[in-house]
Amino acid sequence: MRATLILAVCATLVGCSPGTPPVPSAPTDTTNSSSHLNLLGYVQVTTDADPLGTQVQWVNPVTLKPQSLDPAAGVQFRAVTAPTPLVNDTVRGERYLHSTLQVHAPGRRNLYLLAMDTPQTISDTAFTSVRNDAGALLGEAVARAVKPAHRMSAPGAAHPAGSDLVVFTEAEIAARTGGGPAPFPWGFAARVCLNSACTAYTRMFDPDSGGMLTYPGRVTLAFKVPLSGASTPRSVSGTFAVYQESGDDIRVTQTTDEQASGTVAGLNAPNAQALPSTFRVTHFPGSSVPFGTRLNAVRTSGPASAPTGTLFAVADPCAAPSGSQDPCFTPVVGRWFGFYGSSMQTSGQNTVIFGEPGGFGMNWESLVGPQRTSDPSVPGYRSSALLLPDRILTGHTVPDMPTQFFQIGRWFIGGATDPAFQAVTVPYELGYELGNAYSDLPLSFHPLTGEDVLVVAPYQQNTAICDGSGCFTYPVDYGLRTLVFTSGGQQATGHPLNDLRASAPTFNQTRSPSCSGYGRVSVTLMDSSTTSTLITFSTQGTGTHTLPRTNILACQIQPNGNTLIVTGGTAPRLLTITGSGVTDVALVPGGFQNRRLETAAFYADGRFVLGAQTSSEPPATAECGPDGACGPLRPVGPLDSSLVAVNIDAAGRPLTLISPMLPPEDGGPPILTLTRWMR
Repeated sequence: MRATLILAVCATLVGCSPGTPPVPSAPTDTTNSSSHLNLLGYVQVTTDADPLGTQVQWVNPVTLKPQSLDPAAGVQFRAVTAPTPLVNDTVRGERYLHSTLQVHAPGRRNLYLLAMDTPQTISDTAFTSVRNDAGALLGEAVARAVKPAHRMSAPGAAHPAGSDLVVFTEAEIAARTGGGPAPFPWGFAARVCLNSACTAYTRMFDPDSGGMLTYPGRVTLAFKVPLSGASTPRSVSGTFAVYQESGDDIRVTQTTDEQASGTVAGLNAPNAQALPSTFRVTHFPGSSVPFGTRLNAVRTSGPASAPTGTLFAVADPCAAPSGSQDPCFTPVVGRWFGFYGSSMQTSGQNTVIFGEPGGFGMNWESLVGPQRTSDPSVPGYRSSALLLPDRILTGHTVPDMPTQFFQIGRWFIGGATDPAFQAVTVPYELGYELGNAYSDLPLSFHPLTGEDVLVVAPYQQNTAICDGSGCFTYPVDYGLRTLVFTSGGQQATGHPLNDLRASAPTFNQTRSPSCSGYGRVSVTLMDSSTTSTLITFSTQGTGTHTLPRTNILACQIQPNGNTLIVTGGTAPRLLTITGSGVTDVALVPGGFQNRRLETAAFYADGRFVLGAQTSSEPPATAECGPDGACGPLRPVGPLDSSLVAVNIDAAGRPLTLISPMLPPEDGGPPILTLTRWMR
């Protein structure tokens, strides 16, 4: 069948010898040719599953009232009343319906019915009515869901005698239709059959012979609609502008429905290589056709400047396989000052690295976002920072014996002081201020609902005992306390989370990652032995849990109030802390095959990404779930590099910060690389 078809079309159009198969050649691209679309008039066509419901007539495009075509045009249509079976694709949830019109157009060539948006159509579509099986009118949303298609003989199988859909680029429509309202860049092309099955055809009509009204041509209008119960269309009426295009090339379209079978306009021509050279093929993303015109979108509703519907889902240029680099994120490579104790935070569209350059003071550099233009000069003693959507909140200890206090400031990411924020001083001691035994814990910051910020700070309450030899100070209570501040720096004394206290050993423990959410704040304290302490602040008060693990990497508070904690090392664990106890789950039995987990970050959905490191393999990440199951390790850097940090950005995708293991030969700061990955 394919050989017969190709020979027939070739013999008619390009004069090939019927005894020798034509040499495959790519169709000529005539996008910039001088062909023009000449408007002949407008027709209203009803495509109905009931052949008696199919109608066509010339109309006024504004009023849709019937009118006669100028006899000089000599083009007439009439509906074919043969049965037009529906094709329901229950797997993909789609229905295909079609109707066929006979065409009388002596001497014409390349006759198209292009869809039009007129004052009488539904919203910004080409359709004046869409009805369901019961004949009820369906609304705007369904009208926008009607998409042009080839006639289908079965799901995935385009009918070669009814595959008349043609598409254009927006530029072609604008350039070739001249002035006046432009049609949509899609429609249906008339054909003149050269065999009884109409699988061989031309788009040229013979000159009129004797003035007889014959209909040698045909055009099939076909549509794909959602298969959705009572909202499934059975009948579609639309307005079409009738154009004639000059030129000899024959437009054909490979739809997305044909990509699996490899047909082109219903013709069995793998990769379109067997099509005649006059066939001009248009195809879409996912096609294996190596030539022709590829369109990434075809507008089916709305104006060209702001489409409200397209023929198929527009390919996402930022799509890529899971675990690969994000194609729409350019890796950030730079040499920042040598940070000690560096950490990375993300907020909104900004990503910032914090650290202590040279071991003195705290500073930051913007990896993504506004660049630092001035030096904030934050003292490094017990310093901490929180990246807000467009600001940075910092806190540090100011030693002033016998009194110590914390100072909180707010800065622009560029390094300038925020004048709208009043600097805050938080006293360290709550009682008798004497002595110099202080905790080494820095402040921690937690954003609350709105613009309030909760600060967790260590406190110490002392008492003095005096005798004949003098007075001695002893701490009688110490732990953590909360303070809530407004966006302007004033303390929100009436906030339910303000001034909560929890006794805890803050002298022999170091601060681990903390987290907040859903009206709760969890702070972890890690001691030097085998346990850690979790302190939770909420509107119900405070709670303390002893955790059977150390080396805490990340935590997250869930909507139900539970706290999830990920630990690192060679045997990573997931701890779930509830009101009744602690659940301890091994993430990967037996560890990560001599890899050490150095960093972790939670996704919003409770899953998390782990960063693994070893000297014999490249740094890698793996995604894990709350059941302890982890996906495969994926390398995120070269063998001679280390994973500094991993985080999740506002798009919900993991970020990695990679540093070379060996110091630079020039003795300068290391070259850091920030990369975003597909989840």
